Amino acid sequence: MPQIHRLIALSLGVSAACSSQADSDYHGEILASLTGQVTSSRSTATPDAEAVAIWLPGDAAFPTADRVDVEGDFPATFRLDITEPPAADASLNGLGKLAIGFVTVLEAGTTEEDFRSSSDASYFLGLEERYVLVWAASDEAGQALAQGSAWDGPAPSAGYHITEVLGLSMEEDQQVESCYEQAETEEATAACLELSFELHRAAHPDIEYDDDEDVVFDKLRLAADDLDTDLSIDLKDSIEEFDFPDIN
Repeated sequence: MPQIHRLIALSLGVSAACSSQADSDYHGEILASLTGQVTSSRSTATPDAEAVAIWLPGDAAFPTADRVDVEGDFPATFRLDITEPPAADASLNGLGKLAIGFVTVLEAGTTEEDFRSSSDASYFLGLEERYVLVWAASDEAGQALAQGSAWDGPAPSAGYHITEVLGLSMEEDQQVESCYEQAETEEATAACLELSFELHRAAHPDIEYDDDEDVVFDKLRLAADDLDTDLSIDLKDSIEEFDFPDIN
């Protein structure tokens, strides 16, 4: 699982109906609305939960944030309204230009201390495994992201975007990981890297991978429907059951 840095609570409604800007809960102009469905494969009861975006590490300490409850019977449709950019210290470089985050469901009241000290991560309930959320503060920032090794396809414009994760299945990831765990020589390690390349190229034949890379990471691409993409979060018993994107 990637390092957890910052939680940003997202407004959530069980229905997809729009809220009036005159409502007392109105917090500003909506920059992005994400919709989808929450299901549950848990074998135990689901505790009180919150919808949260977890941003990849920036440079600052973990702050507190307002939380919004996840309520209703499952499956439940949801809508996430985002009214602010990520804080600068939640961005990839600490300058607020670029941010990448996971859309998750956590147990209500989860804190930074839970992330750092919990051994079982039982607070982690759900993850959108196929897509991640991207913020670009400007077109130039989006172009800079697109020039990096983690991106494939046209650059994202300024604003929020839903991006598709182009990686391996959980079973294929485990195959590569097992190969590295058993490798005891440089030749065996090189064979594991070649296996990773083969699996990635088979899964995504339209992507060009750099043979000089010593690790093959997942890549990101603008989702075909961008912010209109239907998201799906399945609640599970253990964090080990989730296929986290492996983003460089």
